[in-house]
Amino acid sequence: MKAFFYERRHEETAERILSVAKKLLLKRGFNDVTVETIAKKAGISRQRLYCYFHGLDEVIYRIQIKNMDAFMCHLKEQLSENKDGSASSRLQNLIDGIFLYQEKHSDDFIFTSDFDSYYRIKKGNETLKEEYERSFQNNEFIESMFSLIQDGITEKEFSSALNPQAASLLWTNLFQLFLERLSIFTVNDEKHSEDELNLLKSEMVKAVFAYLK
Repeated sequence: MKAFFYERRHEETAERILSVAKKLLLKRGFNDVTVETIAKKAGISRQRLYCYFHGLDEVIYRIQIKNMDAFMCHLKEQLSENKDGSASSRLQNLIDGIFLYQEKHSDDFIFTSDFDSYYRIKKGNETLKEEYERSFQNNEFIESMFSLIQDGITEKEFSSALNPQAASLLWTNLFQLFLERLSIFTVNDEKHSEDELNLLKSEMVKAVFAYLK
């Protein structure tokens, strides 16, 4: 029982550190936050923070991996909804879900935009990089997309010169480009207008379905 409570307290402290760090990184930027700043804001010593994370690099990666895991989980839920509907309606449901998620979790997309620059410039820990790449290129999501596109081709809703697996990989790559565009939804606290966001959504729908018609 004691071990259970210790483990739970450990997890709660780790979550508090990541939550505090995320707010600081979003507010000040990745170059102006230190381990000392995070520890002080979290109400712990720098030495204690190192009991949870090896350093700032791991804190940043853990936040981003957590963001991507939550997002991919949402996408899988979207794909599972309306599973008895047509492939086209399931794909449209997925796109609608992406924009709804972005509206509710805009900070995650802003963090992703900042993280992309950090990821490209900083060498970083290779193990953390590999873990992040696996979270972003979620195999379960790609497999679900393959099944959806295969269903659409079988039902003659979609047609493609590519085989279903190649078409699903092409679609997920295109999908990632639009995610990158959404990740810079807020710049200097200025948001896209509703018209701009609707235009982006419209262009995403056109581009996605253009590869499947």
